[in-house]
Order: sequence, then structure tokens, then C-alpha cells
Amino acid sequence: GKGFAVVAGEVKNLADQIKELTGIVDSAIDNVGHGTEKMYQSINASDEAVSQSIGNVDKTYHMFDEIISAADGAETVQEQITDVISQSQRHLDGVRQSFTE
Repeated sequence: GKGFAVVAGEVKNLADQIKELTGIVDSAIDNVGHGTEKMYQSINASDEAVSQSIGNVDKTYHMFDEIISAADGAETVQEQITDVISQSQRHLDGVRQSFTE
């Protein structure tokens, strides 16, 4: 009888310790869950920031491409103007020469 009471007391103590440890484990699992949720939110925010940065890089690339195209067009116009000036100069030289003859 007395031995059973001692064993029953120890079993109760172990049950109380297991209950306390279970509470600690549950709390740790909750903390991991909250940490995982925060990490997930951070990953999503980072993903959005990276996507936006990629979009900005693409826009910048296209702007530079347009600037290069415009510069090429300006160079072509400048060459055409130079050709017209050269032709006009030759024509004026011809007119001047015809007056001096």
C-alpha cells in the first residue's frame, strides 16, 4: 500500500513535469511559427523589391536604347547637313569661278 502511494506520487510528479515541458514545447512551436511567418513576409517583401528593381533596370535600359537611337539619328542629320553645306560650297565656288572668267 505504502509503496504504491510513493509510486503514484512519483507518477504525478512526472506527469506535472511532462505537462510543464509540453507547455514549453508548445510555446517554442508558436515562436517558430511566428518567426516563420515573419520570414515569409520578409521574403515576399524582398521578392517585390527585386521585381521592382528589375523593372526599373529594364526601363533604364530602354531609355538608354532610345537615347542611343536619337543620337544616331542626330549624327545622320548632322552628316546630311554637312553634305548639303559641302554641295552648296561647291556650287558657290562654281558660281564664283564663272564670274571671274
